[in-house]
Amino acid sequence: MLYFQIMSLDASELMAACRAALPGRPGMDIRSINPLPGKQHTLVAFHLIDGEARTPLILRRYPSPLGWAGPNLPGKARREFEMLRWLRGRDLLSPEAVGLGRDSSGDWLLERAISGRHWWLPLGSVNFNRALPGLVRQMVRLLGRLHSLELDDLPTEAALVPTITVRGVIQTWHAALRRSGDRHVVEAIERISGLMSTVQERPPRLLHLNVEMENVLVDEAQQIVGWLDWDQVALGDPRWDVALLVDSLYGAYALPDLARWAVTDYGRETVRPVKDIRLWAALIAVLRWAQCSWLAEQIRRRRKLSFPSSARFLDSYGSQRAWAMQLLNEAERAKDDTTG
Repeated sequence: MLYFQIMSLDASELMAACRAALPGRPGMDIRSINPLPGKQHTLVAFHLIDGEARTPLILRRYPSPLGWAGPNLPGKARREFEMLRWLRGRDLLSPEAVGLGRDSSGDWLLERAISGRHWWLPLGSVNFNRALPGLVRQMVRLLGRLHSLELDDLPTEAALVPTITVRGVIQTWHAALRRSGDRHVVEAIERISGLMSTVQERPPRLLHLNVEMENVLVDEAQQIVGWLDWDQVALGDPRWDVALLVDSLYGAYALPDLARWAVTDYGRETVRPVKDIRLWAALIAVLRWAQCSWLAEQIRRRRKLSFPSSARFLDSYGSQRAWAMQLLNEAERAKDDTTG
């Protein structure tokens, strides 16, 4: 599931963003421009030269409309900017936000680059079965820390940090797709709705909602040094994040045993068992298929969509459907075994 497309920004755009974020510094210069891989973001790394100082920065753009709470998720750049500022000093390895703005190409966020690399690089020389267990343990600790944060001073604007519920998310995607003609995904949404109807949601905690192993950076010792992509942050049941981690390990890497271990470890970390995780994992798989179906519908209606992984996401419709159906069937069998 590591599919990327590199997109670039030129020096004039980068300089304009730096001047907007850091006014009153006329002697700045831009060096070492390096487009980075991304799924839903356009990313460019560069060095800002300001006198004797050389600061590594990343400019992020937000062309993708997708979010778990529904299509056309607004305010991603501002959400990430405000959350990075709020998370500063809370030991979650999040980047430092430098500036926020908007130009003719859309919203942008400027952040300080973290010295690290993606854990699977260099390609071909990393043993996934050896590297991932230690990284997953670290990821579970980060999740436990995130979900235990006190939220008294969290930014209160509802649109910035929305509260999501299973029922609300399912209804949103059902409404978005019921007239699309894709009856298969609509039926799957209705099936998962029935399965989740008996699940009692826990009190809302702060969620990352982009919990994939691709979204961490590591040092040479395979220690996580950066946790990225905070633009979908919301309040909700912590099992959203746990299920996203399960989906990443089970679906992307075909490591079901490690996925089960991660769930058990999260329960130990938070001193609370994780119930109904099969249902939550099936929910994530169905919603990912729903996102793919919605994108296909936009293309069919000739609505312009452009973000790094959009074409590959559309091409993955068949595999997304197969994965969702597999987890739906597993969840239904598990529920029948429990009730029977």
